[in-house]
Amino acid sequence: MTTIAYRDGVLAADSKVTDSGCYVGSVQKVFRAEDGTIGALAGCLGDNGIFRDWLLSGREGPCELKDQGSEGIFVTPDGKIWNVYHGGKVFEITGSAFYAHGSGFRIALGAMAAGASAEAAVRICCDLDDSTREPIRVERLGYKP
Repeated sequence: MTTIAYRDGVLAADSKVTDSGCYVGSVQKVFRAEDGTIGALAGCLGDNGIFRDWLLSGREGPCELKDQGSEGIFVTPDGKIWNVYHGGKVFEITGSAFYAHGSGFRIALGAMAAGASAEAAVRICCDLDDSTREPIRVERLGYKP
């Protein structure tokens, strides 16, 4: 799958791609929209493109993720964290200073609870979660390319 972690304006994700359990390369999983929203997807590679296009087009209409295991996170410039599920369901995550999703989410949450940054949390997952692998890609809120 992958690991996505968000904390303090930073969204980080690994880039591992597998096919039938075999490592086949890496792909960009973290994206930035023109309005400054940052997002990433854990799950099916085909859904990665669907999520990217939806995020970069301004989140018009539902995000039609096909695989039930796919799930995206996006963070708006005001710092609100949103989850996107299969079937286009979108909801806000509240009550936490950090958030994680994907196969290594428990490890990432534990790392961030102990003070790790989002990027460090994903790096730890690369060591401990067999579905998470470097390189790690990062986007920051407020960064203007």
